[in-house]
Amino acid sequence: MGSLRPLAALTQLQDLALTGLKAGLHTADFAWLSVHMPGTHCVKFQPTYRSHQQPCRRCGQASRVELVERESPGYCTHCDAAKLAALTQVFDQAQQAARDELARQGGLPVT
Repeated sequence: MGSLRPLAALTQLQDLALTGLKAGLHTADFAWLSVHMPGTHCVKFQPTYRSHQQPCRRCGQASRVELVERESPGYCTHCDAAKLAALTQVFDQAQQAARDELARQGGLPVT
């Protein structure tokens, strides 16, 4: 199983592209890294990101997103709203756990 934690040493990095890193990584890994690298922009430092340009097959809206953890054909923010809300909550809880861990260790990283 891989880990993104060594990347936290790069806290001064402004942009990070984590393409092709889904295999073996979990939502908690991306959430943890987002807390430890608050000054870094990365589309995977949030629970979902836009990657699909094709419209949803069910509703026709161009509102498809992918999850940071899963290989998928994408989820529609309209048709899959309930599922996405639950999955977003998992990411948010993992971020909070990372914040709590960081606070126990003595504080937030420098941005």
